[in-house]
Amino acid sequence: MSATEEEQAIAALREELSSLKKAVGTRVHRQLHQEKEKAKTVRSFIIKSLATIVGWFTAQTISVCLLRAFASVDATKSQQSFYGYTVNAVFVSIAVPICLFMLTKVHFKKEEGITIRQSLVEIMKAGLPCVVSWAWNDWTKSVVALSDAEVWPQALAAVLLTIFVSISELLPCFETAMVKLKQRDPTAGLLAQFEVLPKYFALACGYAWNSLFREPITRLQELVDAPLFVFMLQVVYFVLITSFISFAQKMWSRRLKQKKEQQPEDDEQPNVAYNTTQASLEVVGDRLIDMIEMSSHIIMESLHFVYAWALLDTINALFFTFLLGCSGATTCGYPSNFGFAMLITPVFTLLADQLATEDRRSEWNMAAANLLVSALSLCVGWAWANFCKTAISSALDIDMTPVEATWFIALAFVWLSCTGLYHRFEVEHNAWHRKYKEDAIGHGVAKSLDLTHSPTCQL
Repeated sequence: MSATEEEQAIAALREELSSLKKAVGTRVHRQLHQEKEKAKTVRSFIIKSLATIVGWFTAQTISVCLLRAFASVDATKSQQSFYGYTVNAVFVSIAVPICLFMLTKVHFKKEEGITIRQSLVEIMKAGLPCVVSWAWNDWTKSVVALSDAEVWPQALAAVLLTIFVSISELLPCFETAMVKLKQRDPTAGLLAQFEVLPKYFALACGYAWNSLFREPITRLQELVDAPLFVFMLQVVYFVLITSFISFAQKMWSRRLKQKKEQQPEDDEQPNVAYNTTQASLEVVGDRLIDMIEMSSHIIMESLHFVYAWALLDTINALFFTFLLGCSGATTCGYPSNFGFAMLITPVFTLLADQLATEDRRSEWNMAAANLLVSALSLCVGWAWANFCKTAISSALDIDMTPVEATWFIALAFVWLSCTGLYHRFEVEHNAWHRKYKEDAIGHGVAKSLDLTHSPTCQL
């Protein structure tokens, strides 16, 4: 073989090795990126589930004490509940922003690693907003219960809450406070925590819309006694509401995409002089459009909760009504609720993990998958909340202990348990993150995965 042929063979071999290295790098990058997305999904899933549990339990503990305090008031039971839940909602709406503001002043050194105190602070930051959400959700229930009508109270509550939250979130102070808190701006003071309170009303809006949508299927289920028929009606409702919400989310996503594409064109248009009347009319029109779009945004957030409740009601109808013969989750004992929560926790975690990494092209499939992922963690949290409620009811029936003391003892136990579980997860997550970073650096893809400056310990 001549020297020229050897040089050509070496060049071809180098080109082949370069192509092979590029292909391997692309595959490794894809695999590591999928692992990163899975870890991100699981972490978000666990935080949201634990926050739902501690938030619900804290709100329930406060409301139980207040309801017992108002039990001696000369009024109907629904009025007593309204008084108690009103005081509860106002109290937590004042206390929670103060607590969240104080938590922003708590800082930890990276050299300390992951401590129990850090885990407790993170759980508090995630769980305290849920306390406000559950408090106003219970308040909405009590308002609807004041009327004997079956449909109009839910419809009126849904519309009024949506309008109120839309107007609140259109205020300049709300947007400014949200940006500051999201960027962790040190200038964001206590007032900013109060200014973003309207965003915690999404659960109450979701409850009002869910009550309105569920009214027809509830009436139909009251006409049948067989658990099979109850379950079949619930499945039909779940399919219908899932199709409707998926279609609505698809159209809303398309609308947001079109608005984003039109934004540069609107910015390039020259300024034209208008008379005062025409300019005022245009300002009013713009504000009206903003109001409609914000209301649509609030409704879409509420529909996420409607879907989550529909999913939970469906699996509850399968497990508790059809298989165990109970009228609902809370009418069955705590052992069955514990088994149910233990069953859906790993199943829903794996399902959320799988859905988050799948590559979906259809807008319909993407909308349905996003709905399901956001609902799974809520269902897990609600399932454990039902277990806690039935366990406390059983304990009160057996030992006849003071109600307030029992709830406070259980509350402390729940906070300690959730903090311990989250701390253990963070330790394992941190170990995984170190290995993930080492693998990325070893394969030369750390820069493309944005890991060149990632801290070893992240909370």
